[in-house]
Amino acid sequence: MFKNAVKSLLARKLRVLLTSFAIVLGVSFISGTYIFTDSIGRTFDGLFSEVFQGVDLTVRPSAAEFGDEDRAVNPELLQQIQAINGVEVAEPGIEGYAQLIDAEGNAIGGQGPPTFGFSWGDDPTLNPLNIPEGNGRAPAGPSEVVLDVATADNNNLGIGDRIDIATDIGIENFEIVGLAKFGDANGLAGATLSLFEFSEAQRLLDSADGYSEISIRYSGDVSAEEVRTSVESILPGELEAVTGEQQASEQVDDINEGLGFINTALLAFALISIFVGSYIIQNTFRIIVTQRSKELALLRAVGATKNQVIRLVTYEALIIGIIASLIGIGLGAVIAELIRAVFGAAGASLPDGSFVIELRTIIVSLAVGIAVTVLSALLPARKASSVSPIEAMKDSEVSGSSKKPLFLRGLLGFAISIIGIALLLYGLNRSGLKNPIYYVGAGALVLFIGITVIAPLLAKPIALFVGWPIAAARGMAARLGMRNVAREPRRTASSAAALMIGVSLVVLVSIMASSFKGTIDTVLTESFPADLIFTSENIGDNGPGTDGFSVRLAQDLAELPELQDVSSVRYRIDGAKIDNEIRFIAGIDPDTFGSSFLLKPTDNAYESLGLNEIVIFEERLKTENWEVGDTIPIEFPNSGVIETTIVGSFSEPFDTSYLISNEMLLANSTDDSLTLATAKYAAGVDPDEARAAADGVASSYGAIKVQDQTELIADARNQIDQILQLLWSLLGFAVIIAVLGITNTLALSISERTREIGMLRSIGMTRRQVRRMIRTESIIIALFGAILGVAIGLFFGWALIRALSSEGIDELVIPIGQIVGFFIIAAIAGVIAAALPAWRASRMDVLDAISHE
Repeated sequence: MFKNAVKSLLARKLRVLLTSFAIVLGVSFISGTYIFTDSIGRTFDGLFSEVFQGVDLTVRPSAAEFGDEDRAVNPELLQQIQAINGVEVAEPGIEGYAQLIDAEGNAIGGQGPPTFGFSWGDDPTLNPLNIPEGNGRAPAGPSEVVLDVATADNNNLGIGDRIDIATDIGIENFEIVGLAKFGDANGLAGATLSLFEFSEAQRLLDSADGYSEISIRYSGDVSAEEVRTSVESILPGELEAVTGEQQASEQVDDINEGLGFINTALLAFALISIFVGSYIIQNTFRIIVTQRSKELALLRAVGATKNQVIRLVTYEALIIGIIASLIGIGLGAVIAELIRAVFGAAGASLPDGSFVIELRTIIVSLAVGIAVTVLSALLPARKASSVSPIEAMKDSEVSGSSKKPLFLRGLLGFAISIIGIALLLYGLNRSGLKNPIYYVGAGALVLFIGITVIAPLLAKPIALFVGWPIAAARGMAARLGMRNVAREPRRTASSAAALMIGVSLVVLVSIMASSFKGTIDTVLTESFPADLIFTSENIGDNGPGTDGFSVRLAQDLAELPELQDVSSVRYRIDGAKIDNEIRFIAGIDPDTFGSSFLLKPTDNAYESLGLNEIVIFEERLKTENWEVGDTIPIEFPNSGVIETTIVGSFSEPFDTSYLISNEMLLANSTDDSLTLATAKYAAGVDPDEARAAADGVASSYGAIKVQDQTELIADARNQIDQILQLLWSLLGFAVIIAVLGITNTLALSISERTREIGMLRSIGMTRRQVRRMIRTESIIIALFGAILGVAIGLFFGWALIRALSSEGIDELVIPIGQIVGFFIIAAIAGVIAAALPAWRASRMDVLDAISHE
């Protein structure tokens, strides 16, 4: 049977190619994701192992249980470490914020990779950076800086050039005296590195009271374990000592974690592609089995058992799965290279390195590709085994689909769909679930299957409804195409299933994006009356624009006569523990916060906010069973537990559910940096003059974005559009796979209807009419899939918006124009899918077709 399977596939090469395409694409994204991350991990592992090779031990602040406080190493500790027997060199290091600014005043970097400032280490074995010969020299005094090679190359900077750099103390101008490499790499994954002479780094990075770390090299006179024990014995509790190997491992883990979103996105798309492809494979094998009824019956007649026939079809699927998976693994290397190129184009320079294809990558890719292909072919294989030798060997055309009643199938599909909807809604509406995404994903998968089972019941009425205008406009050939689709509901539903999935996902994404935009427009228009908002251009823990900036900016803005009601807000992502859970809190200015944010607070909630008092979002109060007037314990990293009174609430969603005064936040925190500042134009002042004055003050701090309400809305919408474009580009591949599935189905159905088409040609149908008939079939199938996809996408969109209503996303916006566009695209896709099958059908020899056996 295996030999027969091989011969069968060799005789149908084009069919094998079309069937395997979906698996190839899905597997390529799985393997490409693993190849990229494994290659980058291996490269950075070697790089960090090299740069930390000379570092035996590093003393640094230990990671706090929670809180984002900047802690320093006491300078007095340096002398104690240098006096320990076995320590040859102990060198302090300074790290901080340093934002490069180009000649036009624009920030370099920051919107992604970080912007680092470091002190230059004099000991080359402890310094992870090195200046190659011909690349200048180390910084030796004030106003001198060394940049990493990648940053200099990406921004056309060279030795002798001057550049502005913003640090914690303001913006100053520096001369570039050297260009350094990080080990053998030109840069560090897109981060900008600015290196200063040590005392200059202390001044610029505001680290006069302590060091960021102390790097240690052993002399070799005493065992490494003894030296480490001696060092650890003198360290206070907030400091730790880690080896160079540990640091290298931590750096690689951080980079892999930073690339995690790429892994998730690509693997999710790979699963979507394979899920879509499984429908195509199942449909293809179903039609193939029907077409080969006589061949299979002949095998049964000469002694083949049912199990042997099942093995024959399964072997074919197995071979296709293996070939497609192997091709997908090879294509994965191309995908990995494309990802690297995208990073390079975005300015995130990654070190060069060879591709790494781990055994795990091969095993997972083969397992997924083969399993999906074989499982998709099992039902058609079972059907093949039930072919009656006597019936199939009759001298008549075998029908392409079962004529069994669809009633029981409809009941089964309805039951499956109800289960899917129940799982989906359960996951969306149960905030207490540990992993609600599992229920949502399972519900979506089950619902797709249920709709697929029900689809044949809908195929005939929808096909007649959609096809009637086409038939009326295009004549008898189009009417025949419409009838062909309607009389084969199972084939129509199976052909459209893949497109249904692709369209539903695209519609879902469009609804979510439109709803987010609508909510943003409403919230910012109605709840944000401030004229100007000031944020960092750098990415912080809470996303773009949430990195901290100097409080002096708000102080300078408050002194401008053109502005009034300047308000400061401080975000602390893991700033406190409330009810034994780490919570995101915000510090506000009680007197001015209400002039910038209309969150519908209870009476005087902000104005009465004082020390050891808090205002909480209404929904959170209900969830925790708290009331205004209750006292709750809040634990801060530095000051411990503070008994705090709830003095009010607000009803409009905000970035956080917990608001305290800046006075209380600063009393329990050493970090006074702001996350955002707002201001209103002073009465009677020309807005353009006020904006110019604000821009002038902000420009002196570097990397500060100044926006009015219109610009803020446009910026938020633009961020959504960027995500939307990425998702559409990925889901577009799923739609392409679906179109290829329609092409495959049409090609197979034409082969199945050879005698029928030959008879039509013999009684006068022209080649042009044959092509029109096939195109009509394809367009109706595509529109049928689009109709089901849009319906499912609308339901998913409604369900998700309903689930997100408690988070403030409660405005369901249906993008009518985009949905109409999807139908137009589906019709065009139908024309494209029909091109090759229609041409082949029109070129069919009439006499050969009539005599077809």
